[in-house]
Amino acid sequence: MITLEEVQDNDGATDSGTVAADRTLDELVDAVEAAGGPTYDWRQIDPQDNSDGGEPGGNIRVAFLFRADRAGLDFVDRGDGDATTATEVVGSGGDTRLSLSPGRVAPTSPAWSSSRKPLAGEFTWQGRSVFVVANHFASKGGDEPLFGRFQPPTRSSEDQRHLQARVLRGFVDDVLGADPQARVVLAGDINDFEFSETTDILVGDGATALTDLPRTLPQGERYTYVFDGNSQVLDHILVSPALAAEVGDYDVVHTNAEFAEQVSDHDPQVAELAVDAPEATTLSLAADRSAVTFRDEVTLSGVLDDGTDESDGGREIVVAAETAEAGADVARTTTAPDGSYSVIVTPRENTDYTARYDGGADLPNSSSPVEVEVSPVVRAFGSDESVKRGETVQVAGVVAPANAVDQVVLQLGGRDGRPGWTTVATAPVGVDGEYAARWAPDRKQQKGSYLLRVVTDPTARFASGGSEELPLRIR
Repeated sequence: MITLEEVQDNDGATDSGTVAADRTLDELVDAVEAAGGPTYDWRQIDPQDNSDGGEPGGNIRVAFLFRADRAGLDFVDRGDGDATTATEVVGSGGDTRLSLSPGRVAPTSPAWSSSRKPLAGEFTWQGRSVFVVANHFASKGGDEPLFGRFQPPTRSSEDQRHLQARVLRGFVDDVLGADPQARVVLAGDINDFEFSETTDILVGDGATALTDLPRTLPQGERYTYVFDGNSQVLDHILVSPALAAEVGDYDVVHTNAEFAEQVSDHDPQVAELAVDAPEATTLSLAADRSAVTFRDEVTLSGVLDDGTDESDGGREIVVAAETAEAGADVARTTTAPDGSYSVIVTPRENTDYTARYDGGADLPNSSSPVEVEVSPVVRAFGSDESVKRGETVQVAGVVAPANAVDQVVLQLGGRDGRPGWTTVATAPVGVDGEYAARWAPDRKQQKGSYLLRVVTDPTARFASGGSEELPLRIR
């Protein structure tokens, strides 16, 4: 993954109003491949015309190149970023993401007046998220020379870079505030020394302090440019705490600074980040009951094993409910030290529950779904317990929820305790859930003791339900 600086629009310095750079980047990608290099893809956002500084008409901007042929490396495209819309940090934990990817960081802030706006992108490597910001801070143009007539020299350009550093640091704080384990990379031309106030602002302090990789090099190797005989660091790569331990190697490749003929006033930096593939994570889920009546509680429980030797306590588990209708409940809980968790839910209809663990910056992991069937509550009250043949029996009651079914079924149980049920009547259910079913036993009905009950047929949303049995004597 490469961050690029000073990418001009398609017609270069011609001040034609052109801001697109697709041809420029396509030509670069083609040239790399023609020279025997790998296949790259790119992402960028066109600036507003002549608003980002640099050569008039050139509309320079930063951009990303990334290997299109490298299995496991992917760019997360989200939303439609533009020159003036800021990308925001949304979600938390392993669900932390950018609202726009690629997206610009606070592009309308005065800190970026006549200067390049940072470009944030969300990458994944082997399923792990990495947030990268490409940068090109305000130049040192207008500053007095380091070894000039006036000492100490006035460096007025630093004021804007301090503002830019505070805005960018605020964005990093948003990411790390949402997920302290987020992998964040700031890369590019900061246009200031590794010991400068600008860099100090970006690094920050405490638990969220970034590591500025140029500061990790021996003093004699800390330069990406030589200006008027002064070796200096202008280009930086900074990484968040979660990545600091994963820096396998870092160096500045001196392809320009040490040569009389140069193609750029920058030396490229290369950082190797040893980001391991996620550990195998298993997440189980089970219900203490697979069938309940409306308004009954169900305990869902399971165990998280994220493949580490560390305590699993305090890991957030999200239990999502999928029903026939959208907008079902989501329950959140945390794991005990042994990795176990439980949550109590009250399903409102037939529901498939799935537990999800987002795993910090790792791959999300889901359990197998668990189905809980819900029967409506059916209440029934008979008008008589003893009738003659030909007399009408009425059974009235209520179904909850009221919209569970359109009708109920009245059934007659076998005479004198014999098994079997016979449907003898149906009745519609009103909008308030009430019903009234009527039936008159004819002369073919043998005298004796019977039972009555009211049942509901299963639907897509509810299992069948039934009332308590009512005694009936036909005489």
